[in-house]
Amino acid sequence: MERGKVKKKEKEKETQKEKIREKGREEKVKRKEVEQKIKQKEEKQERRKGKEEKEEKRTKQGKETNKEKEQFKGQEEKGENKDSTLTRTPLEPLEKNKQILVLGLDGAGKTSVLHSLASNRVQHSVAPTQGFHAVCINTEDSQMEFLEIGGSKPFRSYWETYLSKGLLLIFVVDSADHSRLP
Repeated sequence: MERGKVKKKEKEKETQKEKIREKGREEKVKRKEVEQKIKQKEEKQERRKGKEEKEEKRTKQGKETNKEKEQFKGQEEKGENKDSTLTRTPLEPLEKNKQILVLGLDGAGKTSVLHSLASNRVQHSVAPTQGFHAVCINTEDSQMEFLEIGGSKPFRSYWETYLSKGLLLIFVVDSADHSRLP
């Protein structure tokens, strides 16, 4: 009789253990579902953010392209070579002495600084600027036009030409690049 009681108690313990295991499995499944929902929401937000950034970039590029087309329209009619980056000149300032010039050696971080100013977040540029890069930043009461000129040797000759046309100069130095510092 005592053996029957022991077996009955063991069965009850096993049943309780099995119920606990089942609850653990159910909780684990619920946790995974919640994690998947959170992950899906984050992915959706990232996609939306990426689309907004792409649209903003397209808009900026469209504005710059239209300005360039207008500026170089006269050059095309004269038959000048428009394909070479070195022979192209950047946009002239809309108003004299309202342009901020951004200069520095290649790889110093000029484009990254401009992106940080324009979007209030850090974005490291991968490819070096080949030629000129213009960015307009609108504030509540004014508009600032930044003109970045590439820092590689072929573009440095343009620095002197545009230096006199700028209102302000931002010279970017990569202080971590010891091989280029005196």
